[in-house]
Amino acid sequence: MAAASRPGRQPQEENMQRRHAVRAAGLGVVGALALAGCASEPQSAGEAWHQARTQLDEAETVRLETAYTTGRQGPQSVRWDIAGRLDGGDAESKGVMQVGRDSHITMESRQVGEDVFVRVDVDGSDVPDDVQMMYSDPQWRRVPAGEGQEPPLKSLLDQVGFPAADALDGAEVRAEEVDWDGGTAYRYAVPEEVADAAMAEGDATRVHSFTVDDDGELVALTVDDGRATQQYALSDWNQIEPAEAPEEVAE
Repeated sequence: MAAASRPGRQPQEENMQRRHAVRAAGLGVVGALALAGCASEPQSAGEAWHQARTQLDEAETVRLETAYTTGRQGPQSVRWDIAGRLDGGDAESKGVMQVGRDSHITMESRQVGEDVFVRVDVDGSDVPDDVQMMYSDPQWRRVPAGEGQEPPLKSLLDQVGFPAADALDGAEVRAEEVDWDGGTAYRYAVPEEVADAAMAEGDATRVHSFTVDDDGELVALTVDDGRATQQYALSDWNQIEPAEAPEEVAE
């Protein structure tokens, strides 16, 4: 005859199993939080710049956005959005310059192979008369051969004295946590002696600092050309489609 089970034994076992499950779940949460904390630890300045410099050297295309204020005839804001090949190939650019209290000139260009197309438009209620007359026909036009300017993306970056990939190894630079595009990024100041040593003949712009996201991707450069400090926001790495010629071009 089978022995009768002891009363209360099954509930006790169930309670013990629940306690073990709760404890295991708690340890899992603690472990996950610990891993998350490790994952968010910023890189050293040397590691971060090595990855950023490699990205600059190996990327084919990128989008660069910047804005600054000129002092000519009072404060005027200028915004640039440039996307294209880092080697100076096909590219598109769009610049918006303030010409009145609420008026702007928009300048667009496309480089497609050897051809360069430009378009200039004005808008606003207080556009100066001479500006309005000069840009009264906002159509795409082909720039005559030999008159096309150097691609703006290549022109901007060629003037920057980028430190070597290992230039910040061992540098005592702490990462500054900053908000970037709804997430967290880390900004690193470039020591003055490192920035100065990186300047070669023809370079006009020093790297003041650089910013990387959680994955170490370069998202911004703060540069100084001796007159003003600007920020270059960088995005869409290797995702830029080749520029296309406008459908209609004025003769």
